[in-house]
Amino acid sequence: MNNDEIKRYDELNVDEKDVIDCFRQMKLLSDQARFELFSYKLTDLLNKYEDLLELRKETQALLLDVLEEIDKNELSIHVDYEKLGMNRQVELNNISEEVNIVQEYKVGFDEALALIYDGTAEGFWLMRKIGNILKTKKIMLYELFIRINSYFIIIITTT
Repeated sequence: MNNDEIKRYDELNVDEKDVIDCFRQMKLLSDQARFELFSYKLTDLLNKYEDLLELRKETQALLLDVLEEIDKNELSIHVDYEKLGMNRQVELNNISEEVNIVQEYKVGFDEALALIYDGTAEGFWLMRKIGNILKTKKIMLYELFIRINSYFIIIITTT
């Protein structure tokens, strides 16, 4: 195919424009369905993070109750509350960073969906925007996991 055979959209006849428009519409419908699915999955993931934080609070309260009960029974164990507090804070910070990254993913998909719903979306632009958001956040999430793993390795090797 040479450049003479390639036409711009405004050079197409009505039937060709209809075909192109149908393909664009199908692409947008496909993108809409995929973005709705990812938005739903990310919402579900955010709900699971909320459950995780609640469960973590419950387990920490139970741990403190057990330690208090041991102390009341005059059993001697050494409890490093400072270390427990630091571990808890690091864990909460890491979870919060993950939640922020997931929320940014969701915002990107929701913004793309809003453009589709109001009819101002262009398929290629949407995919590029979502791709850029995911690429940046994927790197951040990977770096976060490296930090988490190195932190736990330090804890394991120093105890």
